[in-house]
Amino acid sequence: IGASGEVPVGAHVLVSGSLSVGPEDALVSPRLVTQPGAVVGVTALLLGRPAGVTIKALNRAETLLVPRHAFLKLLNQSPELARRAADRTRRELLDFMDAVTPFGKKISKE
Repeated sequence: IGASGEVPVGAHVLVSGSLSVGPEDALVSPRLVTQPGAVVGVTALLLGRPAGVTIKALNRAETLLVPRHAFLKLLNQSPELARRAADRTRRELLDFMDAVTPFGKKISKE
């Protein structure tokens, strides 16, 4: 659905199925996304940068692609949605940092 290193053209809303969202390396376990309505790919979309994670369908999955321009327009029109997107992005970044911090400490000791 989306590869690490690619600049996303939009966010994906899960309609059905299961997705795996995570980095390509084996240091961090991917996150399982199964709830219909879940939005994936938001962080890279908001930053306008290449994605740091790969999004894969684990089975037959259906997603709805929301183009970047439409997503950003929606955020501008809905302060509540923008706040929730920012909170989610913050949580995802903190989760990622928590996951990789032990590896950084281990590498710096060697």
